[in-house]
Amino acid sequence: MITSGITRTRPSLVDKYLTFHPEDPLSPVEETEIQKNLYDLGVFSRVDTAIQNPDGDTDHKYVLYDIAEANRYSLAVGLGLQAGRYGNPYYGNSLSSPGGSTSGSPLVSLDMNRLNFLGLGQTVGLHFLYSFLEQRGSLTYEIPRFLGNKTRTITFTLLYDNSFNVVTFASRREEGSVEIAQKFSKSIRGQLQFAYRRVSVSSVVIPVLLVPQLDQGIRIGMLGGGFVQDRRDNPADPHHGIYNTVDVGLATGAFGSQRSFGRVSVRNATYHSLTKNLVLARQTQFGIIIPFHSPAGVSPAESVPLAERFFGGGPDSLRAFAFDQAGPRDSGAPLVAGGPSSAPTGLPLGGNALFYNNVELRFPLIGSNIGGVVFEDMGNVFTSLGDMSLSYHQPNQKDFNYTAQAVGFGIRYKTPVGPLRLDLAYALNPPSFVGFKGTTQQLLQCNPSQTYTSGPCVGVPQTLAHFQFFFSIGQTF
Repeated sequence: MITSGITRTRPSLVDKYLTFHPEDPLSPVEETEIQKNLYDLGVFSRVDTAIQNPDGDTDHKYVLYDIAEANRYSLAVGLGLQAGRYGNPYYGNSLSSPGGSTSGSPLVSLDMNRLNFLGLGQTVGLHFLYSFLEQRGSLTYEIPRFLGNKTRTITFTLLYDNSFNVVTFASRREEGSVEIAQKFSKSIRGQLQFAYRRVSVSSVVIPVLLVPQLDQGIRIGMLGGGFVQDRRDNPADPHHGIYNTVDVGLATGAFGSQRSFGRVSVRNATYHSLTKNLVLARQTQFGIIIPFHSPAGVSPAESVPLAERFFGGGPDSLRAFAFDQAGPRDSGAPLVAGGPSSAPTGLPLGGNALFYNNVELRFPLIGSNIGGVVFEDMGNVFTSLGDMSLSYHQPNQKDFNYTAQAVGFGIRYKTPVGPLRLDLAYALNPPSFVGFKGTTQQLLQCNPSQTYTSGPCVGVPQTLAHFQFFFSIGQTF
């Protein structure tokens, strides 16, 4: 067997897949299988194979492989636009819109990859994302065919993320992780991950959350795993099939974590073609966070860091709410048990349980590229698993553990990267709460030990907007 064209790739990488040995009988099947395996390495742009002197009658012949190595560097730039009702604690100092304000943001992504690093078929990647709502950068090192299994990959990642998409606070995450992923079949894959990160919040605008033990950076060590079953005919725009995911994680002191909790998230989606052009799609999501070994003086619910809690609402979860506006809200809780309360702000606090159910009927609208959708969303983020409720009515202005519902209409425009999506939703039962109409500076000047009868320190009844709109790329699910 003779190979040619290899200059940067280590010969030992190629030799693993050259399964012909001297004196072996020629096998066209094995010859093409070797060619396929070399292509699967992802570092060659061309692999040509031939038999030396194929028409000759000699007893021994060489199998030839001529290989062209692919470019070592790749660069991808993405440009986009986010539009909707978002929250951002850095912009403006008014708390009069706890449900977020309508805004837009450019979205820029940059991905740079070094293929065939060290000539071993491994990949080093730099990934950046920038918008007004999030800045993220990561460095990845990927080793395919880990431990000799061609369907197993191990990836090392360093990540920095700064997010401003929750009006209550800004979050920052610095993380190092290692993940082993394996494909078990065409439709089933799984992964095992260990992540160690430091999460912190800033620009907190609720006085009760300015207590140092709740506002300080927290180190989280978490061991997690996941399972994915994907039998959709087209992931970008499915017409039939199923999609199931399960994600579990455990953070505990044994992994160096300063907080202890378990997390489970489950998703099931199905797609049915009722007619040639009519698709019924549905999705159900369920998640819980169970804290344990809470620090002294901190309730179990509060022991879960703000940035680790469930936040929901928006174009990809629950369209009854603007982005990350579902669930419990600040109602002026006391700083300490039995102590005075701060002024209520009505801002979202996140929760330790979630339930969503989405149903869509998708159909052609104008020509072959413009489609329509009618949908119904229901669910919420809840304080805890024990507080989950399917009740349609909100119990009171301080209790947000009920099921919100929304109906709406959407337009989809087909593009090569997936449909452009515009959704208009009407929330049937948006939550009411007591909010704050002043500025952040006025809020901080409110004395929790004093009773107010007028002025900005007096809470004002509010209700989230009935109408929501979302613009994004890709189907909702």
